[in-house]
Amino acid sequence: MKYPKYISLFTAGVLALTACNNDSKPVAARPDSVLYSPLVKPLTDSIQQFPKQHDLYYRRGLALFNDAPELALQDFEAAAKLNPSYTDYWATTGEAALVTEKYSLAVNAFRQALVTAPTHPYIQYKLGIALIEDKQTIAADSMAGLLIRSAEQDKGFYLKARIAEDKGDTSNAIMQLKFAVKAAGEESDYDAVMELASLLKSRGSQEALQYYALANKIDPVMAEPHYEAGQYFEAAGNPQEAIKAYQEAILADPAYEDAYLSIAHIFAQSGKWKEARHYANLTVRNRPNSARGYYFRGLATENLGDKVAAKADYQKAPGFRKNYPEATEALNRVSEKK
Repeated sequence: MKYPKYISLFTAGVLALTACNNDSKPVAARPDSVLYSPLVKPLTDSIQQFPKQHDLYYRRGLALFNDAPELALQDFEAAAKLNPSYTDYWATTGEAALVTEKYSLAVNAFRQALVTAPTHPYIQYKLGIALIEDKQTIAADSMAGLLIRSAEQDKGFYLKARIAEDKGDTSNAIMQLKFAVKAAGEESDYDAVMELASLLKSRGSQEALQYYALANKIDPVMAEPHYEAGQYFEAAGNPQEAIKAYQEAILADPAYEDAYLSIAHIFAQSGKWKEARHYANLTVRNRPNSARGYYFRGLATENLGDKVAAKADYQKAPGFRKNYPEATEALNRVSEKK
């Protein structure tokens, strides 16, 4: 989840703490058992002692958001009812309602947030998203127009693009996203830039590459822009550039399974099975649970003439993916007696 940009540093800190504790063992006794997990129980106990203390519900909602958004929504609503004048209570109610797909509730919550912060652009933007999800297209378009006339015009263009995509108007969506990126530059929303690049790639447009490059500038640790650029080059019949892009993806994320296997596939297509096996082997080294990695390493090994080693890999693949017919077929093939 991306943290809401309007919340206080205190709120972001609580969300970060929650994220850091996500690897704790869940309590699985009843649907609300998470209320008594080690992180949340102190707040639950405090709420039982002070049931009218609105900030306790808010803090518990933040602690619950990642693992139990339905319960978080209940807490945010409780906080908002106890103190309707606090913007964050309504805004987080809207966020939780969006996550739980209660779109009408999200619309109402963001509208209440705007009562207390009427010119807050991010809340206006989130209201626009909620309106789109709630199929209130005319109202969403009106909100987009309002944002376009503000200092945060890129958010208005994002909304216009969403509306266009929902209508199946890809050309208009591309145009609106270009307007948004031009307005925001390197401050553009990463997901919006990636969406623009994806739409352009689907049309075979080389423009996609400049937006993948921009996405990489916005978030340099992400492997996805490099990988998608590789997909573009591969579709354009330029395997060498594709390999370079996939290798950049691997540098960004050494466990990026698709990048390894895409390189292996390129080598396999040209009959370079030794090189293909090398990258399939790197896949299982870095992703030991990769069913596709074992399958493809088996395929490369089989084509190099070692059916015994290939059989071992084909046997491993179904252990990490149920119903893997390609691996089963390959296993039967190398197991046949001649």
